[in-house]
Amino acid sequence: MSKETFRVAKRSFNSKNVLNIGAVIEKDEHSINEVIFVEVAEYGGRGIVMKFTAIDLRALTYAMRTVLKTGASSYLKHNRSGDTKSELWVHKGEKSGYFINAKKTGKGALGVQFDQYRWVALIDSLSLLADETEKALYFYQNKLSR
Repeated sequence: MSKETFRVAKRSFNSKNVLNIGAVIEKDEHSINEVIFVEVAEYGGRGIVMKFTAIDLRALTYAMRTVLKTGASSYLKHNRSGDTKSELWVHKGEKSGYFINAKKTGKGALGVQFDQYRWVALIDSLSLLADETEKALYFYQNKLSR
């Protein structure tokens, strides 16, 4: 049996660069899992894509809340695919703005900037996306177990 993919949601957040997030449920003959793709990209150009789970996405939102309250966070998400290593982190700019940044082996870092209100709205949106992804995962798990 080949892998089946069910789309849950997709959302983009625009700034100078773009933050794209897409959630899917992947099912094969042995398992069913949620996969959330987070991409930091330039308009019409290169992008850095990382895989998350709903729990990973929630951890990101907690880091974003910490940055909002304290101005700093030690959050760092790592992904590895072969020899390629990717990292994602969040921080508050020195003068203004909040950032989600990503870096990939052999490429420079990319960031997406948000003002305080869009940062809070982004936190809400990511939390809802994690909720919807988990609901879809539970639905498909229950459907398979019948």
